[in-house]
Amino acid sequence: MVLCKKDRFLSSEYDLLAFGRQLKYFRRQAKMSQKTLAMSSGVTQPCISQFENGERTPKEETVHCFARALNLDVKDLMRKGALQDVVKKNLGGLTPVELQQVLDFIMFVKYKRSNKEDPSDDPSRA
Repeated sequence: MVLCKKDRFLSSEYDLLAFGRQLKYFRRQAKMSQKTLAMSSGVTQPCISQFENGERTPKEETVHCFARALNLDVKDLMRKGALQDVVKKNLGGLTPVELQQVLDFIMFVKYKRSNKEDPSDDPSRA
């Protein structure tokens, strides 16, 4: 197993957060749990969680382990803007009303996650 270390592979806090989001996205696309990815990559599950949450910086070797386990090229896993491309591809062609519905759903999920009331109950949004 690869243990968590604080070696600096990514150049900024943004890169770290973007990598975490991309790792989580590609893991879910592969229909893998963190535990499954841990077994496939040789990286511990708690460490994967820390990477996905932007709490740890992976070593280059660790990124290669993830790419192999996810059947990805390292460039795809590390490429800035990979998630933005996915969003553009999936949201392209939606009408303004449909885009607003997507944004409303995102707001709902964020409120639900933070255990607040449903945003549709907020009178300021009327």
